[in-house]
Amino acid sequence: MERTYENCWFKETCNKECNMACGTFNEFKYLLDNSNIPETYKEPKKLYPESVDLEAFKTLGKIKGDIETFVKNGRQLYLWSKNTGTGKSNWSCKLLLTYMALIATGNGFNTNNGVYFCYTPDLITLTTSFENKDRDKILNAIMTRKLVVLDDVGASGVNSSFVATNLSQIIDTRYRNNLSTIYTSNLSEDELSNHYGSRIADRILSDISIELKGKGRRTTTHTY
Repeated sequence: MERTYENCWFKETCNKECNMACGTFNEFKYLLDNSNIPETYKEPKKLYPESVDLEAFKTLGKIKGDIETFVKNGRQLYLWSKNTGTGKSNWSCKLLLTYMALIATGNGFNTNNGVYFCYTPDLITLTTSFENKDRDKILNAIMTRKLVVLDDVGASGVNSSFVATNLSQIIDTRYRNNLSTIYTSNLSEDELSNHYGSRIADRILSDISIELKGKGRRTTTHTY
């Protein structure tokens, strides 16, 4: 859905008059347009946990409610599940959207303070390609944004030393610069270490690790 001033994200909570000069609307839209968040996740979706995931959802809710402090302190989150469709990407984008909404007013269209969503298999393709004209721009965003999601870590099945070195450089740079990173994956903590080695795994698992144990929420229909 195309957002306009008439259906602004903040319409229900904002007490300002809606007009084209609204800084909150324009700055949030600018951050969102430069976030690389997939279209399907740009509108926040309500997620309802199964009983097995109640505590995990409570913890994620606390992180969401304290996301500015989470980012300020350079916290890390590894969100994983053995099942697909459990809401990992949805949750990670909820956190990105919440953070952008909180920093939009007065941000001055500064993307360095913003977020970036990266599907890790695309990142691996990017780091092994020298013909992508946007390569340096994308890598710079991943290296420098205040909050980054590396989605589906380990999904590509590629485990070459070249890929590991590039991924390690990105993770190390963000870790050393106290920049927050959210990782999603279908790999357990042990599988992550086996896939990428202990150095990368230690960085990724250096802070918070949350497992979603429920079944996938995606559904299929046989009617149209």
